[in-house]
Amino acid sequence: MTTASERPTIQIHPNPTQRAFIECQAKEAAMLGPRREGKSDGALLALTHHALQQPAHLRPIPAVVVRDTWKNLRRTTLANLLEPAPESFGAAIRPYLVISDGGRVIEFPGHWRLQCFGIDSLGDISNFQGMNLAVVWFDEVAAAAINDIGHGLLERAWTVAQSSLSYPCQTRAMITSNYPDEDHWLVKRFSVGHPDRALFRIPRGSNPHVTDEYRRTMAEALKDDPNLYKRLVEGEFGTIYEGVAVTPTYSDEMHVAPGILTPDSTLPALRFWDFGLTPACLVAQVTALGQLRILDGWEVKNTGIRQFIGGVVAPLMASPRYAAIKTWRDIGDPAGYTREQSDATISAAQVLNDMLKTSMEPAPKEWSQRRMSLERLLEKMVGKAEPMLLISPQIHALRKGLRGAWHYVEHHNDTISDLPLKSATSHICDALAYGAAVLLPTADTLVPDRPVPEPRMEPWMFREDEAASRTRSWMGVA
Repeated sequence: MTTASERPTIQIHPNPTQRAFIECQAKEAAMLGPRREGKSDGALLALTHHALQQPAHLRPIPAVVVRDTWKNLRRTTLANLLEPAPESFGAAIRPYLVISDGGRVIEFPGHWRLQCFGIDSLGDISNFQGMNLAVVWFDEVAAAAINDIGHGLLERAWTVAQSSLSYPCQTRAMITSNYPDEDHWLVKRFSVGHPDRALFRIPRGSNPHVTDEYRRTMAEALKDDPNLYKRLVEGEFGTIYEGVAVTPTYSDEMHVAPGILTPDSTLPALRFWDFGLTPACLVAQVTALGQLRILDGWEVKNTGIRQFIGGVVAPLMASPRYAAIKTWRDIGDPAGYTREQSDATISAAQVLNDMLKTSMEPAPKEWSQRRMSLERLLEKMVGKAEPMLLISPQIHALRKGLRGAWHYVEHHNDTISDLPLKSATSHICDALAYGAAVLLPTADTLVPDRPVPEPRMEPWMFREDEAASRTRSWMGVA
């Protein structure tokens, strides 16, 4: 491709992903990649190529580049434009750029005029009103980490910005970014197969001008933060979290099955429970080798245990996937046996027991006991070097929590909280911890086969049935 301003001749050699992004005709295009692999350069190429496709009398076309804060834009995007990497397209056009308004306006004469601004508050979204744009470019829609400057860009800002694409020529909306959290709006927006949206992923190592030494240095700097390493070095979706992960030894590569796990009708099955207004349930089985397989998991916000069981769990228990399983064992939050203040004859555990014809075993109350059992479950191996814990891949909330979204709060004085923060993923992770504490007890968590009712408790709390009489070390490991 050749560009011209006062007839300069610039030879460029985009990598295959950049070229596909440049030539893309979709209404919305996003390009993701690891750090320093050519995302910003690809956007400049796309912007210039797009300008050259428009009638000469309409150039320079008006465009905007947006980040979550002006400070972030100035220290990253703007710095890349004004001090581009050697041998990049940005370096080739840098001598021709005209900078004004303290770097807030950059013009490539005869091609494009780029306005730069940050959305430091929701009110800044209104800056798009009255703009008459040919190109909208959003850079780094997700923060690198929770404690980074700014918190990324809202989908609302992206949709409002597109309403300003009213310049009388072909328009373009594009995003360049490091990999965001897997639950980020960008992932959902561009992964549904929408005909007007296209997602491009730059492979690691695509930029020939980045040295191996730089890549090694970056990898070394991030090696102790597996989620940042995954997103910024390897170029994969990850989890953004603040604080100290509860389960640092968890790994998707080790603990997640390659395909959806299927129940074995010849084995008994387990359900692990967490209560509250975000109830959660995990379904599991233990194989003959002693591997705990998590087959399914569900959680529902702002609902009670009766509605959760009746609307989600019970219908699935009756489905062909689980109908053939005859024996069930339930383990859960000991707080489930706390009676309601409005009616002393009702508790969450009683509702569960009545609806599923079971007798839930309460897990240990102490967090330290549950934490130790969970650590052992994640660290131990069975059979021929297989992990003791194996999770079916569709249980995204559990996987996200174990990757680090389930975390302790880290305070400014370098201390951390005693208990994990309650969050969107903590309930389903707590359910796993309850199950681990009962199935895999450590020396100080070993409890009687069956809890002895206190005199003040009601008899219905401890039904005589097969499930309640099983030992807590049913997994067969000490």
